[in-house]
Amino acid sequence: MLSLFDPCAKLYAQLLAEAEGAPAHSSADSTQRLRQCEGELAWLVYIIGTVLGSHQTPSSQSEAQQAVDAELTCTVLQLIVLLDAPATVRRRHGHRSSEHLELAIAFFMQQFRKVYVGDQATASSKVYAVLQERLNLPNHLA
Repeated sequence: MLSLFDPCAKLYAQLLAEAEGAPAHSSADSTQRLRQCEGELAWLVYIIGTVLGSHQTPSSQSEAQQAVDAELTCTVLQLIVLLDAPATVRRRHGHRSSEHLELAIAFFMQQFRKVYVGDQATASSKVYAVLQERLNLPNHLA
């Protein structure tokens, strides 16, 4: 999954960076490439959300499964950081946002919450340790 997600996310970041320097009425080709990349990312985020949502509770999983969930979660959260970056927001100003990508992220967040947030979730889960390390979060509440 990561071997598909990472190149697509890098291409998306590159397209956004190219668009930052381009005029507001960027070419139809770059807009089409951006939309295609957003569509691919949306499908990948849906798949990642489905993988996470397929688990009942963190305690019912092995540490290896939790480590995989943590890596997948980090990639989606890093995509969210990219989408919320000021340069991205400026680039997308005046253009339709990718509804598919936003809905996919909402679905992912719902699945993550279902398994890793709440009464059944434990702060000692391997997922939180990886998120703290990779995303520089102070604790599981962040």
